Amino acid sequence: ASFTLVLSPWGAQKMENLYEKQSKLTEFELLAPGRFQSTATGSRVTYTESLSGDKTQMHQVFIADGNTLLLAERGTQYVSDETGSRFLELHKGRRYDLTPGSAQLQVLDFDLYGVKIADEPEERRKLRKEAVPTLELIGSAEPKHQAQLQWRISLILMVPIVTLIAFPLSKVNPRQGRFARLFPAIVLFMVYISLLIAMTGMIEKRTLNPAIGLWSLHIVYLLIAAGLLLLPEWIRRRKIKGL
Repeated sequence: ASFTLVLSPWGAQKMENLYEKQSKLTEFELLAPGRFQSTATGSRVTYTESLSGDKTQMHQVFIADGNTLLLAERGTQYVSDETGSRFLELHKGRRYDLTPGSAQLQVLDFDLYGVKIADEPEERRKLRKEAVPTLELIGSAEPKHQAQLQWRISLILMVPIVTLIAFPLSKVNPRQGRFARLFPAIVLFMVYISLLIAMTGMIEKRTLNPAIGLWSLHIVYLLIAAGLLLLPEWIRRRKIKGL
C-alpha cells in the first residue's frame, strides 16, 4: 500500500521533473569550449573558444547556419520578456552570406546580432497519471485520474482476495499430485489481472461507469474465493446427510 499509494507516484513525479528540466536545456547550456557542436536537427553548428564558468558568456564564437557564417568576439544569452524566446546575442562580429553555385559573398559587420536558440516555452504538459499524488486523484472528475485511483487501490485489494483463493486451491488430493490445481490458480490470476487492466482502460475511455469500475470485478473474485472456501464443506455435509 505504501509503494502503490505514496512511493511509486512520488518516484514517477521526480522522474517527470528531471525530464522536464532536461527538455528545457538549449544548445547554449550544452556547449563545451573548444568543440564544434551541432543542434539536434543538425541545421546549425556552433563553436566557442572559451566559456564562462556560469555558462552565460562565450568568447570567440563561430556559428554556421545553412549558408550563413557568423564570427563574433563575444556571445551572451538573452530572454525576451514578451515572448519568452531565448536568443544568443553576438557582440562585435561579422556575418558572411554565401550563395550556392555563385561566387558572390555578402559581408556584414555588426556590433550586436541576435540568433534565436529556443522558442517560447510551450504550455506545461500535464503530469502523467502515474505521477499524480494519490490525494490529488481523490475527488477528481477526470476519467484518467479516476481510473488511476481505482487501479492503485485494486493492487492492494488483490492481495487478500488472491490469498483467499490460494487457500482452497492449495488443498489437493494425494492421488492428484502436488501441482494439480496450480494451473487453474494461474489461469484465475491471469484473468483477474487482465480484466483489471482492460477495465482500467475502459474507465479512461469513458466506456465504463467509474461507479461500477473495478469494484465489480473485485466483488466477483471475492465471491469466487468464498465459493472455493465454502462449497467443498457444503458438499461434504450434504454427502454426510445423504448417508
